[in-house]
Amino acid sequence: MPESKRTDDSEVKSSEGSDPWTAKTYHCDLQRFDSLKTELRRLLNMLLEKPQRFLIISIGEGARYVQFEADKYGGVFAESVSNRFLTGSERLNKSACSKLIELSWNKPGKKSPNFWKQFLQPEVDELVSLTVRTLFEVFEVVSPSQLSFRRGEFTRESAVERARQRPWTTLWDRTNRRMLLLAGAENIDRKYFGCVKHDDSFSVHGIYDIWRDESGEVVFAEIHLNEKGQPLGFPHDLLGQDLLESETLYPICEAYIWWHRPQVIPHPPRKSPVHSDYLQGRISS
Repeated sequence: MPESKRTDDSEVKSSEGSDPWTAKTYHCDLQRFDSLKTELRRLLNMLLEKPQRFLIISIGEGARYVQFEADKYGGVFAESVSNRFLTGSERLNKSACSKLIELSWNKPGKKSPNFWKQFLQPEVDELVSLTVRTLFEVFEVVSPSQLSFRRGEFTRESAVERARQRPWTTLWDRTNRRMLLLAGAENIDRKYFGCVKHDDSFSVHGIYDIWRDESGEVVFAEIHLNEKGQPLGFPHDLLGQDLLESETLYPICEAYIWWHRPQVIPHPPRKSPVHSDYLQGRISS
């Protein structure tokens, strides 16, 4: 008989106590698939304890993944990456796509650009079985040590509200099929941001990219557009969709705004790391 969506209360509490659900990314050091099943069962039980928790299981350094998000009704929304987000040798062939359908994943569509499945009354064993079979039979994972876990919790309202507390400029660069969202400085006397860092965890490859400042707040986003000039996606958990309403065209002039990858980071002065993921930006007066 399939296991219910939660194990015994004492087991859940002991899992939370020894390893509380906090946002983190870590490599899987397990070698056996039966050990992986045990770890997945523990993580998914923790995920179900609170709405908006998410778990992403990635393969190696590539872009293939399986992910889960707990909703406020006690359900789980699961996704397995589709070719929409894969390039080169990582793209799935017809056989792999057919296998995902055979494993009960739904085809990409309006519900999600990925293969997806909605669990209204999730059973942990079913989630674990689907994950392991997808990793092993579709993505050809030969050892759990190839995997990494990223877990966290969405805080949509707080992130969106914080973003609305500062001015934003929406720039439509339809020539290059992108839209740029740039946060204004909180202090009117401040002309620029010292430096910002690309957020790999919230960016979606080929859809949108997110950058944060030194305090961790979102200050820049690049949204990719389709052939009709419409956004391919939008970071609803971070920014208000009202930013899409502006029709400011870009470039107005070459000096209006610029972004580049500096060799050395000028700020903050405590350390001067060389990091290709940092960008420097400035608004010309």
